[in-house]
Order: sequence, then C-alpha cells, then structure tokens
Amino acid sequence: MHNWKIHPFFILTFLYIIILILIDTTGYFLKKAEILSPVINKDIELTGTVVSEPVSKSYGTEFIVKVNEILRPTQVTLNEMKGLNDSKKRFFSRHGGLRMTESVKLLARNFDKTPDIEFNDKLKLSGRISQYQARNPGEFDYGKYLARKGIYGILNIYDFKVVEHGKMPLIYRIISSLRNRMIKSIQDNIPPAESSILLPMFIGERGALTQDLRSIFVDAGVMHVLVVSGLHVGYVVVIFWFLLRLIPVSNKIRNSLLMIPVLLYCFITGANPPVVRATVMAITLIICYLLKRDSLIYHAFALAAVFILIFNPQALFSASMQLSYVSCLGIVYILPKLLEMFKSPADETGSYRQSNFFGLSGKFTRYLITLFCVSLSAQIAVWPLLAFYFYKVSVVAILSNIIVVPLVGVVLALCFGLYFTEMFLTFFVPIFGSLCHVLTKLFIVIVTFFASIPYAIVRTGKPTVLFIIIYYILVIALFKLHKTIHRLIGFVVLLLFVILSFIRLPFTPRPLEVTFLDVGLGDCIFVKSPEGERILIDCGGDKYKIDEWTIKPFLWSQGITKIDKIFLTTSRWTHQSALKMLLQDFKVKNSSISNLEILNPGKDPSIIKLTYGKFSMLFTSDSSIESLEGLREKIGNIDILQIPRHGSGFIRYKERYEKLNPKQFVVSTNKSVDKLFKEYPSLADKLYSTSQKGALRIISDGKTYKIKPFLK
Repeated sequence: MHNWKIHPFFILTFLYIIILILIDTTGYFLKKAEILSPVINKDIELTGTVVSEPVSKSYGTEFIVKVNEILRPTQVTLNEMKGLNDSKKRFFSRHGGLRMTESVKLLARNFDKTPDIEFNDKLKLSGRISQYQARNPGEFDYGKYLARKGIYGILNIYDFKVVEHGKMPLIYRIISSLRNRMIKSIQDNIPPAESSILLPMFIGERGALTQDLRSIFVDAGVMHVLVVSGLHVGYVVVIFWFLLRLIPVSNKIRNSLLMIPVLLYCFITGANPPVVRATVMAITLIICYLLKRDSLIYHAFALAAVFILIFNPQALFSASMQLSYVSCLGIVYILPKLLEMFKSPADETGSYRQSNFFGLSGKFTRYLITLFCVSLSAQIAVWPLLAFYFYKVSVVAILSNIIVVPLVGVVLALCFGLYFTEMFLTFFVPIFGSLCHVLTKLFIVIVTFFASIPYAIVRTGKPTVLFIIIYYILVIALFKLHKTIHRLIGFVVLLLFVILSFIRLPFTPRPLEVTFLDVGLGDCIFVKSPEGERILIDCGGDKYKIDEWTIKPFLWSQGITKIDKIFLTTSRWTHQSALKMLLQDFKVKNSSISNLEILNPGKDPSIIKLTYGKFSMLFTSDSSIESLEGLREKIGNIDILQIPRHGSGFIRYKERYEKLNPKQFVVSTNKSVDKLFKEYPSLADKLYSTSQKGALRIISDGKTYKIKPFLK
C-alpha cells in the first residue's frame, strides 16, 4: 500500500503547477510571439546562431536559429514599432538594425538538403518570417505548438551565408557523435522501410517516418512506442543493468555506473519532457538504493515534475508530458488495485487465483495478467487526454500493448547490440542486423493487424476540460473503495457519466448551429440542426490539404463520423475540393432536410435558405446580385446573408445587397476586409469575415442568434 500522507513537497509542487496555469491564462508565456509582428510576412535579412542540429526533411533541412539582429527592412520596422507598447519594445534596441535584447528563436527551413550548417554556427540569412495560427475548431495549432517550445515563427530561407563556424562544447560533441553513430548503425544495416520505425523508437529521430505508418500506429493505440519516453528509459535501465552485471564489481559501483548510460540516453534522444521525467525518476530511485533510503515513487514523480517545470515551464502544457505523467501515474495508482482482484483471499503472499490458464503455467498466467493490468491501467488513465488531443481512442490498445510493449524491449536490445557490435565486433553485425530487420518487419505486421481490426478506433469528439476533471475525480474515488460492491457501484456511476457525456439524449433541447469554416477562398459550411441532423453545404477551399488539416479535424472534434447530407451549390473546385476524401472517411447519407430549402432548383450555383423558428439565413455560394434580386420574394426576411463570390464586388453592389435587408453579413474569403471597414466604419459591427475572425459559429434557439468568431 502507498503512503498517502500529504507531504509539504507535494503541496509546493501542486501550488507551483497551479501558478503556472494561472500565469498561462494571462497569455504571458506566448507574448513573445507578438514582438515579431513588425516583420511578419516581410522579406527580411537577419543574423542568428544555430541552436539545434540540422534535421533532414523531404523538402530540405530544418534547424532552430536564435535571432541576434534583424538587418532589413529597418525603416519599415522602425515605423511599425511606433505602434508597439513598451512591453514589446523592450525586446529591441536600435543598433543599425533591430538587435534582439531577449532570446527569440525561429524554425528555419532551408530547401537545400545538404547545407553546410552545423550547431552553433553564426549565420546571415535572408528570407520571410511567417507565423501559423489555428483558425478553425479542431485544427492543430502549429504556431502555438512551436511557441510552447520557445519558437516564435518560421523562417523560409531564400539565401544564407555562414559568418562564423561555431565551436561546439565538448559534451555536445560527444553526444552528437554518439547520436550520429547510432543513427548510422541503423541506416547502414536496416532497409529504409524498417529503419523509419527503428530510428524514432531507438533515438527519437522521426524525420523518415511516413504519415501512413504514423496513422497505423495511432489506430493500433501504440504510437507512444515511436516517441522516446519513460518506457524506453526503463528498458535502457534493464539492458545496461544486465550488461553491467558482467563487470566484476560491487553492486554499489555497478548501480552508480548505471546512471551514466541513462543520462547519456536522455541527452542523445533530445531530452524531451517524458525522457527527462523518466531519467530523473530512475536516478532518484538509484540514489535512494545507494543511500539505503525508502524509494517513494510519488516523491520521485513530484521531483521530476519540478525539475522539468523549473527549466521549461511550458512543458506543462504539452501533450507529451501530460500523457507521459498521467499514464505512469495511472499504472502506479491503479495497477496494484487491479492485481489485488486476482489474489486469493486466503493468501496474503500475492499468489493468483488462477494457477492454470488455458493449459499455461502459473508463472506465465501471472505474467499475462500483469501485462493486461498494466495496459488497462494506462488506458484508463490516458483515454480522456487522447480524446482531448486526437478526438479518438483505440479500442484495441489494451490488447495491442500486451504484445507490442514487450516486443519494444527486445527490439531496443537488438538495436544496442547492433550499435556495439559495429563499434567493437564487426563480425556479429550481419547477425544483429538481420535480427533487427526480421523482428521489425514482424513488429510492423502485428501493429498493422491491430490497426486493421474493424472499429479499432472510436471517434469520441473533443471532451471538455470539466469532463476530464470530473472523470479523474471519479477514477481516483473508484479505486479508493475497498469493498467489491462499492467498486461495482462506482464503476457503474463512472460508466454512466462517460456515456451520458457523449450521447445526445432525445429530450435534451439543442440549438441550431451553423459553422462557416475558414478554408481560404472557398466554402465549407457545417449545419447541425436541433434534431441532430448533420449537413455540409459545400466542402472545398484553396488551402493546402484542406480536407486533412481543416475539414476532417473539425468534424472529428465534434464527434462526427456520419453526415446526413452534402449540398454542392456549384461545380467549382473551391466548393468541392475535399469531397472525394470525405466520402472515404465518412458515411454520407442522402436524407431529406426539413429546415433547408433550395430557392432555385436545378441552377448552378444553388441558393439555399435555412429557417428555424423566427431565425433565417441565406447561403448564396457564387450567385450574382441579379440572381438574388430575382428571388427577392422567396428570400423574404433574413437575419444573416452570406456575401456571394467570397466578397468579390461587394463594395460595388453594397447598396443592392443592403436592400435585401439582412441584419448581418458573413463572408468566406481569404481577402482582407480592413480596407472595407476603413471606407465603411458602420460595417465593422455588421460584417463577419473568415479572413479576419477565422471560423464563424452561428447559434440560434429559433428566436435569437449569436455569432461567435473562433479568433478573438
């Protein structure tokens, strides 16, 4: 049993986490992204220092550069700086150009695959800085993801010059050399298909991992094995513990030496939060053993969290750290309770009720039961976070992990064997290379099998933060209960809570929801009726991978896998570019929809009116003003009018549109509306544009309505 006495260190750790959350709600951690606003989307010249190892990508090379000085466009920048407040100006000082007074890093992309760039080089670069921002619900916010890592923009390089080759610190040269040799040992002896799996699993190098393979591992519920984490650190401890047993020294010296490979592996693989957490915990437990102190696992968790968050506070908000901590805490807290269920009441030594299971021995039965309980504990703990970040959970994850996780340990041992034999015993390299190749192929086959099982994944939609908090409270309470009947009641309550949170009850009143997605120049409008009907009016746009990066994530974040009807208002590509891919991933019916009426049947483009109670709006697609005026009687009174043709010609025909007498306008476009608002200030509160506000969500109860922009 664990000691649940609340230690002052736990209280301090908890308070520190709460303080970080409160600070983050003010936007403090992400404010640095704003200081680059004067030079965003401008051709610039700057000097900087390379602060990461260049990584090869399909399109070229990526590396992180710390900006020292922005050289050009000086005058434009200085003029725009007049509008900056003092908190932003403090990052700059006038020194010919704009010298950065605090650290600002950029992700630099060079489209030359073999640039002569190394860590710590001083560069002079020309290019264009851009910042990315999620503009639709469900969309991955890549800009925020980078900002959490201290990277505040992306620099697409036109040209560069190495001003000075930097000298790497000795420890970095050692780590870089070890990492490169480990990568080389895999690439030289394993075919590309299998090495693309081994490199992220062994070293954390994910550059060669294809999106298809990534999706297969996600669907099988084992994506975590391709991200170096606590699991891998645990196997490293086990592997080197056995290797060090070959050295004739005392246990104290042996365990002291064990800390060296653990630390090296942490830095070789990039020292991401899950690895740092596991490394700190492993070293803490080793030191406790050396000092003959009790190993308190929860203290080790808290110490690791404080260590990470002091040096990198934003790690708290990363999915990787949250999933890593929650899964490990789930195993530590839930696993003993689950294993107790298999103990014989008369035997306090921990023997299991089943001494024989399908003809298998008692030890093997215990091994299977333990693996199952470990997997179940982790899945109980992490599935709300998986649903929150990925809008899906893997149903087969409990079973797939029972096979895959032990296999990862064998594969890692073989990878280390291949690395050491290539360094010292080259005669054995073909043997280890062949074993790695064959086992990795088997590994891929097993994962593919689990991913291909029908209904292997369930699209849950994105749960609310309140749901997640209540869920974890119920789970903690459930496993604090001791009597079987109490646990059964607790489990039923937990199950009912989850089911009722994700299903729509027939007697629950729901509003009408209309969402104009920001798809650039194009239309994609999602309508959810009060009766639960799900309708798409067009499904296009001119953005890159509009289906994969915008439309699908939005629908999946809403928990939608079936669409009742798709209306295509016109044959133009920007209104149906995602249709083919949507038909592959969603079941589309052809239901009749009561609230929607096509006012000009058989015409291209179609004009559609939506009515719900006293609320009505008009979807105009690419219609002309003449077409709308010809349907004036059918249109009647409307609350919201979609400006047709993505706003083209609106200024010219503004008065004619206003004669249709809508209360407000919406427009789906990639064009700025600043000039329009400057010329007609009264439109600022009457017209909503996706180019300015991102996705536009309209909610109506049939009497009133609200327009809620995604961007504030």
